[in-house]
Amino acid sequence: MRAILTWHSIDRSGSPISVSPEEWRGQVAWLDSSAVQVVSLEGLAQGEGGASAVALTFDDGFANFASDAAPALLERGWPVTLFVVTDHVGGDNRWGGRAAPGIPTLPLADWETLGHLQERGVTIGAHTRSHPHLPALAPEAQQQEIVGCRAELDRRLGTAPEAFAYPYGATDPAVTARVAALFR
Repeated sequence: MRAILTWHSIDRSGSPISVSPEEWRGQVAWLDSSAVQVVSLEGLAQGEGGASAVALTFDDGFANFASDAAPALLERGWPVTLFVVTDHVGGDNRWGGRAAPGIPTLPLADWETLGHLQERGVTIGAHTRSHPHLPALAPEAQQQEIVGCRAELDRRLGTAPEAFAYPYGATDPAVTARVAALFR
């Protein structure tokens, strides 16, 4: 198995983007006891870990990543990438100012927390400025979302990210080309 395992939030809401703390601990225990090797995103792309390797990622930058997920991952020395929505850092996940049906409104990590996570070895990746459905935007707006997110992460954390996650997994050839111009 070679895969990217992606989570969003560790909470008890039962939403489609959430796993409970108990489920999370069970998933970590399974990874800990299995023959699957945890590698970085870049390592996975380069073939590290052989036939049984996974990369771990979290989307959106929820505050509960720092409190509930990162400690378990970092104490095991596992690489992880956290994809951040820069215009919402320190706020919440009401993308466009609206809550999504069935999705809890939760706090997002602030810049100080993101800096501490990066210092401890978490890779910070880009997830746009405001979490839009990129293919629905005009080309200039797509560019602002993609370039602006990268520039803000570089300005705030001192490192331009190499990884990008498409909000909602939505892309098209034009968006993919814009992302490929800046990210690995």
